[in-house]
Amino acid sequence: MSTSQKDHQEIPPHLEQKKLIEFLESLHRIFKIGIYYPAGHKVLDQAAEKFQRNISNVADTNRSVLIELHNETLHVAGHEISAPTGALLEIKKLILDLGIGSIEIDRAIPLPELLQLVSSLLLWRSQLQGIKEFTQADIANLPVSVRILQKEFLVDESAILPDGNGEDAEHGLHSVFQALAEQGVERDRIEQCIR
Repeated sequence: MSTSQKDHQEIPPHLEQKKLIEFLESLHRIFKIGIYYPAGHKVLDQAAEKFQRNISNVADTNRSVLIELHNETLHVAGHEISAPTGALLEIKKLILDLGIGSIEIDRAIPLPELLQLVSSLLLWRSQLQGIKEFTQADIANLPVSVRILQKEFLVDESAILPDGNGEDAEHGLHSVFQALAEQGVERDRIEQCIR
């Protein structure tokens, strides 16, 4: 038996790439049409039914499915997505933009809660896009059938390394603050970071 056959046999059928991709693409479809159609609309109901089938297939006997981003690579149920499609790249961008580490969705998520998730994430993204100050990003109104782990970003002077141009950490940090000021961040907000 070749190594590739052995590797293929180790992956349970419910976690094959095709099924993982179909699951993420059905979630993406809900994001695309969920903001246009009300609950009960035929198009949205069909997309929700497909999503429910896909999440059940991927979850198998598990209570939920975990979507994670590791080094900018999507993982579903612990398996790397090796062939990202356009839809998957959009999901990845949304997760990156929102600073999300993982999204766990219960396999029995009802449509109203799925739509609540969609609207919460899209609202959060639209709010973050126009921000010109430091803020504690927090997703509000998440349904109980979804759990999100946010990434935490911390920067201090010791985290900024010289770039080889003779800059020391203090000068590098000053450059960051100067760039923030040029982008319109208020001076008192920048001074909060210096303290």
